[in-house]
Amino acid sequence: MKVFCYGASGHGKVVADIVALSAMELLGFIDDDALKTGTRLAGFPVIGTATALPGLLTQGAAAIVTIGSNQTRTAKATELAQQGFHLAKAIHPSAVVAHDVVVGAGTVIMAGAIVNSGSRIGANVIVNTGATLDHDCILADGVHISPGANLAGGVVVGMNTHVGIRASVIQGIKTGSEAIIGAGATVIRDVPPGVTVVGSPARILNPNHGLSSAKTKIFVTPEQSIRQTLEAIDESGLAIALVVDPQHRLLGTVTDGDVRRAILRRVDIASPITTIMNADPTTVTPAQDTQQIRDLLLASTLKHVPVVDSENRVLDLITVAELLSVPMSVPDITDREIQAVMHILQSRPGGFASTVADFEEKIAACANCRYAVAVNSASSGLHLLVRALGLRTGDEVITTPFSFIASANCLLQENVTPRFVDIDSRTYNIDPDKIEAAITPRTKMIIAADVFGQPADYDRIQEIAARHEVCLIIDACQSMGAEYKRRRASSHGVAAVFGFRANSQITTGEGGAIVTGDRKIAELCRSMRDEGCDIVGGQLRHQRLGYNYRLADLNCALGLAQLERIEEILEHRQQAAELYHRLLEGCDAVQSPYLAPETTRMSWFAYVVCLRESFTRSHRDQVIARLRRNGIEVNNSCSAIHLQPFYRRRFGFRPGIFPITEAISDRTLALPFHNHLRPDAAERVVKQLSSAIASVSGRHQNATAGKQRVSVRDAGSSPGELTGADHASDETIKGTGRAC
Repeated sequence: MKVFCYGASGHGKVVADIVALSAMELLGFIDDDALKTGTRLAGFPVIGTATALPGLLTQGAAAIVTIGSNQTRTAKATELAQQGFHLAKAIHPSAVVAHDVVVGAGTVIMAGAIVNSGSRIGANVIVNTGATLDHDCILADGVHISPGANLAGGVVVGMNTHVGIRASVIQGIKTGSEAIIGAGATVIRDVPPGVTVVGSPARILNPNHGLSSAKTKIFVTPEQSIRQTLEAIDESGLAIALVVDPQHRLLGTVTDGDVRRAILRRVDIASPITTIMNADPTTVTPAQDTQQIRDLLLASTLKHVPVVDSENRVLDLITVAELLSVPMSVPDITDREIQAVMHILQSRPGGFASTVADFEEKIAACANCRYAVAVNSASSGLHLLVRALGLRTGDEVITTPFSFIASANCLLQENVTPRFVDIDSRTYNIDPDKIEAAITPRTKMIIAADVFGQPADYDRIQEIAARHEVCLIIDACQSMGAEYKRRRASSHGVAAVFGFRANSQITTGEGGAIVTGDRKIAELCRSMRDEGCDIVGGQLRHQRLGYNYRLADLNCALGLAQLERIEEILEHRQQAAELYHRLLEGCDAVQSPYLAPETTRMSWFAYVVCLRESFTRSHRDQVIARLRRNGIEVNNSCSAIHLQPFYRRRFGFRPGIFPITEAISDRTLALPFHNHLRPDAAERVVKQLSSAIASVSGRHQNATAGKQRVSVRDAGSSPGELTGADHASDETIKGTGRAC
């Protein structure tokens, strides 16, 4: 069969390669651009414009429309069909298409694509390289499935919809016509017609031209003056204005720099903004891969880039800060987790017991413990252990002041008194050398927290606990999978508690689990978790005071899928930590995390660095503020529990009583950390950290010099005398001489 391609473009080159591998004969290309006539594309001639169509029709040639725009491709195919052309389909030999799949006229399926049984593909569809359609998918006419996109079973995609590069659409989702699913998006709910969705999970980008209230202030019309545009730029605070027509199509851009340069050239600021606007600005589309856009901005001096649709209508404005920002934490959610949750949502209710039991069994095995009790938060788990172990008013529990506050709050819920013990200056865990002095006749328990994923010194703590006949509980909320002397840290002590928040090693969305080797503790906690309910004689009986601390089966399904990948997840976090280790080598200004010899496996909950001793809390906070302004999400790790307002009011705590905790709390900051931290992102974090430290150090030195200048001259020095301000300050922040 003889065929021709309508559209001499990049898409046409790909289709030409497919046709060359088939039994079809490609005659060449037709293109509306007359300048292309007589040229060659992929070794085939551009025959001419639409005026050459009658000759091709006489030859009996079939057509394949090779135009990227879905709407234009569909319209042109309809036009050709009306003229009498048959529309041919092209399927690459390496594509895997099930025998019962229906493929419409004019459709192209590219190399490595997979289309599973029961799927139906409309006319003039593009299924791009490496895309996957699971069973029973339905694609309407004009759809474009981009490279690497993944559609789960039963997905229905409306006419002319574009599914972006590496986007994922979960089972049974329906998208309306003319929609755009952005590159890398994860679609977990139906998509209305005509909208653009981006992100993971996907959100609608353009309900109101896709812009936040702040960004809606950036629009000006061509008739507005330079002065009016400058006012719009000033009001938005985004340093740019977009010139648009009444249909919201982009005509040009104007930055505050453009306005400044115009004023310096003495351009009348009453002139129309079109006299200075950039009429050919760089733009991107929602279908473009985020990494491509990131690379574009990094390779240029651009600080903003408009997002436009196929008609050049403005959908959004991406800023460098938004695109290059490094998030503090990103949950590692794959299709496996999404499908596990969807299975629960689509199954009949009442599956709580089996899903939760499976999750508990897997958690217990991972912790090297016999029993596990899933709960709705780690805080709830700690509270249940305090009750299960019979602590009451007047009892005391030794714990750390440097942890998440739940490790102390759980005691106050039962009117038990926390006895804080200062921490080790290197591991940040409770210092065993100081525990003994804090034990009193009222001491009933020790709670040791594995701060940031590093196990406490359990041999020493257990020896003290045994000698004084008190029990040891482990706050393992940050140490899932950690090992102390090649044994799971969570298996030490009477019981331990895990946390499964979004930034934890594994997540259930929100949740936690108690693990223990003691059957009675497990049974009691399980009963109290469920309103104090037990099964007696085959019937439910509320035997004791309890709580609704249950973890839903939906959360457990997510947790089960995560647990299947626990070793992979821990390895990814180890690699991210090692990346920071290498980048921070030789950085005098910060101390990287210290690993104790007994820590045979660190479970990296966070990557926390400590500024050197010369830095104050104020300096640390200035470093954090500067990093955040530059798109780096950081936080101050842990705050000293004993100095929180409630604890100061209730117990009279004052600064200075736990000096190591207070010093570490004042100088630590947690860097962005997650399973898929890219090397370029980590490099940017360290570069910005170095710059922030240098800036804060410089301001401190200047302020110190200024104080010296004022004090010496106030003492009566004459203008010609050498003052202290003329010497290098001795009060600089030490340890900042080498960049990070």
